[in-house]
This record gives sequence, structure tokens and C-alpha cells, in this order.
Amino acid sequence: MVSPRTSETGFSPTFADLGVHPDIVRALAERNIVNPTPIQERVIPSALLGNDIIGGAQTGTGKTLAFGIPILQQMMGNNDKALVILPTRELAQQVEQMLNVIAKEIKIQIALLIGGVPKNMQIATLRQSEIRLFVGTPGRLKDFLQAKVLTLEGVTKVALDEGDQMLDMGFEPDVKNILSHVQRDRQTMLFSATIDGTVSELAASMMRKDAQRIEVAPSGTAAENVEQQLLFAHGGLGKFQLLERLLAKHRGSSIIVFRNRKYDVARLANGLKNLGYKAVEFSKDCSQSDREDAWQGFLSRKYLILVASDVAGRGLDSIVDVVINYDVPTVANTYVHRIGRTGRADRSGIAYTLAIRDKIDAQNLAEIERLIGKQIPRDPQHS
Repeated sequence: MVSPRTSETGFSPTFADLGVHPDIVRALAERNIVNPTPIQERVIPSALLGNDIIGGAQTGTGKTLAFGIPILQQMMGNNDKALVILPTRELAQQVEQMLNVIAKEIKIQIALLIGGVPKNMQIATLRQSEIRLFVGTPGRLKDFLQAKVLTLEGVTKVALDEGDQMLDMGFEPDVKNILSHVQRDRQTMLFSATIDGTVSELAASMMRKDAQRIEVAPSGTAAENVEQQLLFAHGGLGKFQLLERLLAKHRGSSIIVFRNRKYDVARLANGLKNLGYKAVEFSKDCSQSDREDAWQGFLSRKYLILVASDVAGRGLDSIVDVVINYDVPTVANTYVHRIGRTGRADRSGIAYTLAIRDKIDAQNLAEIERLIGKQIPRDPQHS
């Protein structure tokens, strides 16, 4: 939870001050969630008025409740339905769990519709329960719509989280297909830590012309609580040797090591395990059950090192001490999301990026630094 903020006048806003219903305020308070984050403070009053919103905020700043509270509050006392679309299973699971904190209090049922798990169980839920909020990934939602086991009739509220990642993952056609099943007269909210021209174009194609753009930090801004360092491998000291030095420096810390390609994830995880490290693989090549076991093991500190592809770049919420980019991200936005796994909820964190002196890394680093608006500090011993 983000710590309470106090303005220059000494006023620390609460959810009640934003017009949030007392039942929802009580449900949040039971989880010790009392003071809204900056994105919540700015979005919730506008969203409660039914406005379309393009929301930009760093990862870990509370975007889920920024759209979730207005959606659920506006569903109270009527039969309206709502839809939340997310790019990954893990993010969908996290959002469903957070929204259920409120939904259970106000008697609204949620269906989680994601891939990697048996369809029959989800179909049975859709047929047997009075579901009013659908939380899902594009592929599974599209499959159910095509099979006519899901109808979006009555959906008046739509939220798309991590809109830029859905574009990066090629989900734009699926998203547009899904939204074609939702009435045009609806409220639509799109959220992401990064909002570029492509995301704005997507928003314009699915939202009202008077959609409000609300950002609490410039698009692409890296998390303030994260110390960033860039290390170059050279002089016979390769990336793996640099990685081992960092792991020794942060022994006992929880660490996510990112690789660009999923088959490199398994190789690095196995290499670390063979050397005695408490490491585990997390990538799209893992089954859903293996991914869940890996993540739960990481949360319980059975594993201290999670070697991951960018499927872990968003939607996994926990206390992570250190992020290591073993590979320089090939997409600048990805850098912001990766390092946003640490430095969350007012905690400090550190993010290292390992690079080599070649044209590809140089180009990718230039794009990242252009996006975040500053040079990543170089480690003087490895610069």
C-alpha cells in the first residue's frame, strides 16, 4: 500500500473525499487501504462521472483501483455489466483478486477468463452464475465469444490495462473484435505506464472524442524509488561473471533477472541452479501450473532468483529488491516496466542493466534513455 500523502495544507485525502461509496470505503479499509494514490485521486472523481479516460502512471501506483472503484460503484443498484481486458494471465489474476476485495462487499460476481487453464471450468462458471464483471485476456475472451459461451450484452463499462503491451503483443485485432461485441454507448478507460502515439491512436479508435487524458508523471517516466545502473561487459569479464558479482553483492535479496528470449530464460535458470543458486524459470514456455508454482515459490522465498521473460514484466505484484536486465530490452517501454517490478509502494529498489559495446545495444540504450529523459548512470567500474 502506498503511504498516506499530505498536501502543503496538511490535508491527506481519503477515498470518501473522492465520492467513493461507504461500502467500498469500508471494504478497502479492512485491507488497510485508506488514502488514494495520485492516479487514483485524479481518476476516480472523473470516472465516477462516466468520462472516458486515458490514464498514465508508473507501474505499481494503483491503476487497478483507479479504474476498478468507479466501475464497481457505478454497477451498484442496477444490472449493468463490465469488462476488464489485460495482456497476461498473471496480471488478470492479480486484478481479479484486487477487485474481488470490493466486489464481494457489494455482491457483484466476477469471472476470470484466461488461457492456460481448462475452458470447461470457466464455461461452467459463466453458465451457472450471474456474472456481472468479466476479467480476462484477449485470446480467451475472443475464443468464448466465437464459441457463443460468452455474451457481452449489457456491458456498459470497459477498462483496458497495459494498453501498450497489448499492442506490443499483437492483440490489437483481438481487442477490437472483442469491443465490437460491446455497445458503442459505453464508458471506456485505458491505462498504461507508457502512452505513445500508437496507444493514443488505439484509444481514439475506441473511445469518445472528449476522453480525458490523465497522467501523474510524463509517459515513460521510470519509478522514482529505483536506483538505476548500467554495467558494460568487457575486458574478458562477460555478462555471466557480472551477474554472479551482482548476485553475491545482493545475497539473500529477492531478484528478478530478465532475458529477452524465452529459450534463454531456461538456459540461464538451469545454469544458476547447477551452481547452487535458488533460481527458477518463469516464461511463456512454462505451463500455467509451473508459472504459478514458480511465482508462489518466489513469494515464499523458496526461490530467491526468478529468471524471467517479459511475461513477468507486468502484473506480478510483490516485494522485489533487485531487477537485473541480463539483456538490454529491445523495446524502450519494456525497460520502464521491468525496472518497475522493484521500488514499489514507497520502498526503494535497484535495477541493473548489463550491456555489451555493440551497435544493437547502443541503439536500444539510446531509445531507452530518450524515453526516460535521462542517461542511465554508468557503474564506474564497468563503464
